[in-house]
Amino acid sequence: MISSFAIPLLFLLADAGASSTNNAASLLSRFPQGSVPVTESNLEAIAVMGRLGTPSDLSLLSDMATHEVGPIQAAAAQSITEISDRQRIAHRAEHREPSPHQVEAWLSDKTLISNDGRELGLHESRALAYTSLALSHGLSTHNTNWKQRAEELEDSDQAVAALQVYAGAVVGGDFDALHHLAEFGLDTEMLVLGLFSGLPPDQQQSSALIAWLTLHGTANTVEVFSDRAVLGTALQRAYALDALSIMIREGRLNRETKHRARARLQRSTQDPHLDIRRLARTTLVELGP
Repeated sequence: MISSFAIPLLFLLADAGASSTNNAASLLSRFPQGSVPVTESNLEAIAVMGRLGTPSDLSLLSDMATHEVGPIQAAAAQSITEISDRQRIAHRAEHREPSPHQVEAWLSDKTLISNDGRELGLHESRALAYTSLALSHGLSTHNTNWKQRAEELEDSDQAVAALQVYAGAVVGGDFDALHHLAEFGLDTEMLVLGLFSGLPPDQQQSSALIAWLTLHGTANTVEVFSDRAVLGTALQRAYALDALSIMIREGRLNRETKHRARARLQRSTQDPHLDIRRLARTTLVELGP
């Protein structure tokens, strides 16, 4: 809770910032377009606008970035970036991920079926529902300019469309996009699980997503692969067991999650398919006690 004496201080700080940017803008506005001289005071004024400015200052900065040259142009461009980045971070912090209640409510009247006709398990269904809700049931096609495009959408107050672009980049293997998704408060592991589950079956095992999940996955990934080890096709069950064994070998799982993964392997020694039973038994022997 903010104490009563701190509130006037906050207003004073806000007023001071506004005053500084107003003074900087007044100084820079005195010069004709394209004629701002390169002086220490002018460069500092532009820097102040970058540090303390708001979107209302972007017009003047954009004008300088367009019509000035040299250090003035570069400084204006840098200040535009600072203001834009600050605004995006603020907007991302206001975003809310789908709650467990929303996920369960969305699933309450649905049975999710994969592209190959199998019914999804509980945990895989939750991951797919979480991702679908987080992305408003849409996904953009991956392209090399994903970051620029997504930031342009954010700057135009189209956060959902930006999320879809970031998620499309993840599907395409650009995992740097996960950093941006995380700043929206989203659970990146659940997103990757949902994106993986939503791929056509013949693309899942060759995608970069499964490699990311086996390297970074935690309990949620173990639960989804455990679902697939029961409800998937024979090939999907084999891949799921292989993923679980890799996660155990990597040594990143906590004790409880590692125990769950081993328990799934143990139960798969009773799989109806002979090759799956052999795979589970061989894997357990290789993992040791």
